[in-house]
Amino acid sequence: ALEKALQSDPQLWQARVLLARASLQHGNLGLAESHLRDVLKDHPRNVAAYQLLGEIARQQGNHDEAIRSFRLALLAAGDNDRRPEVVLARLSLAMSLRAQGYLCAAADQLEAYLDAVADPTPEMRRYRKLKEIMALYRGKAAGMIGEIRTELGAYRPAVAAYRRAVAESPDDPGLRKRLAYALARAGDADQAMEVARQWLVDFPQEANGFEFLKKTCELLGEPQRYDAELVRLAKQTTDPVVGEHLANLLLERQKVAEAIEQNKLFGYAGKKS
Repeated sequence: ALEKALQSDPQLWQARVLLARASLQHGNLGLAESHLRDVLKDHPRNVAAYQLLGEIARQQGNHDEAIRSFRLALLAAGDNDRRPEVVLARLSLAMSLRAQGYLCAAADQLEAYLDAVADPTPEMRRYRKLKEIMALYRGKAAGMIGEIRTELGAYRPAVAAYRRAVAESPDDPGLRKRLAYALARAGDADQAMEVARQWLVDFPQEANGFEFLKKTCELLGEPQRYDAELVRLAKQTTDPVVGEHLANLLLERQKVAEAIEQNKLFGYAGKKS
């Protein structure tokens, strides 16, 4: 049907864009690009064409060309345009900018993406590709901002970004862990330890939980605090398996009296020296 539409009206740019999307989905990047270049001959400010050209370049690993195409899409759209193609261009531009090391610019585009999807328009809600992306990047986009801010040494903004990410995806243990690290790097000891302790409660099956607690203490500049936290957990836990593990950790760290007390509490021998 689209091919017939183009035969009857070769200037029908919407049909060419749809054909380009279909070609892109089937991995035929050359045909997709050809359709899009034809669109731009007659419509040099076509946002959808530039956004898709950016996606083609990004899939090919050509981030410089992707950045150029996404920026042209945004330039053609204007500052306050919230068309789905514009929102998608902002997210993809952020990822290409980050890949090329333009961290501040990448964070700015991620912020703009999050502002747009915070209150999606009816058109955005109907646009299938954007709906999929919004679901996929729920929590993830804000987490990416947190990673960038951390890399830049801006720990307070990183905390704010991770808080937003955790609010969107509270069951993601990785986001909660990175929030604790950001708080520790920002020097907020009480909040960092609160997040770390709650993480251990909420995700008891996660591997390396105590290593996470140890690293949080180290990032605070208080490595000795780890022992105190182990003792605190040992006194609070009602799980015999966790209690035994804590007793063994305490013994390894030369906290013999505390380990013996933990062994007495749960009635097992624990690890022998």
